[in-house]
Amino acid sequence: GEARVQGAGADKSKGGVKGLGGKLKSVFPAAIDAIGAKVAAGVMSGVAQAGIFHPWDRALYLAQTNQRKFFNPANWQSPFQGIWQTLVLRVTSATVFFPLEDTVTPISEELVGKGSLANFLTGNIAGAINAVALNPAQTVRYRCFSILSEGGGERSFWAVAAEMWAGGGVPPFFKGITPTVLRDLVFGGVFTAARMEMAMGLGIKRGDKTTSQQQTSLFACDLLGALLATTLSSPFNYARNLIYAAPPGTGAPTTLSILGNLVRVASQQGSVLGAASFL
Repeated sequence: GEARVQGAGADKSKGGVKGLGGKLKSVFPAAIDAIGAKVAAGVMSGVAQAGIFHPWDRALYLAQTNQRKFFNPANWQSPFQGIWQTLVLRVTSATVFFPLEDTVTPISEELVGKGSLANFLTGNIAGAINAVALNPAQTVRYRCFSILSEGGGERSFWAVAAEMWAGGGVPPFFKGITPTVLRDLVFGGVFTAARMEMAMGLGIKRGDKTTSQQQTSLFACDLLGALLATTLSSPFNYARNLIYAAPPGTGAPTTLSILGNLVRVASQQGSVLGAASFL
């Protein structure tokens, strides 16, 4: 009798383990597939952004820091300088942002409830984490741009990083961290909130199975959200560029002084449309 009881207990235990194993087998593949899809989307997004926007970003940086017109030929010399660094940074940023968004969403909803505010807060947090993590590499990349523009020749990423380390240790790699975090707070918050709200307005729930037409609509939502977020965060991007461009060993302007000067010059344009176009 005792042997039968023990046998029955063992069978129940095995059944419980099998049941748990079955649940894990059903959950893990779905979770892995979801993460894999996010990573794949991040890689594709990063590659596309690097190929399309790298020359534009580089020209914008040189135009702003050298006070030249955007389409001045000097800004477009060696347009693909540093493309590999940009590729790695863009892919990393895009690959990390969306899983971070998914991870932070439940926390934001717990804090402020579901809705626009939670979406905005989620984007804020994901953007800020991205900014802090990638700023050291960004400082090196933009320093490479400045060196070539100043006539110092094309230098490798690692050679410039070693020079920055020798000249100041850790601090040079966190140059411009304030406007970078502010920029990504604004961009992340606006991007996440805008794309989520637009999708909801179309009656599409992200994460559910979607038709090809719905996927096209979601892509349009993402594109419009990114456009709005880029526009609203651009003053902080401008401040970051000017701080990055300050020569090593010199006092860089503050974010507040740069933004104050930007507002002052914009207010002198004579009209709201002129000020908006200047900004």
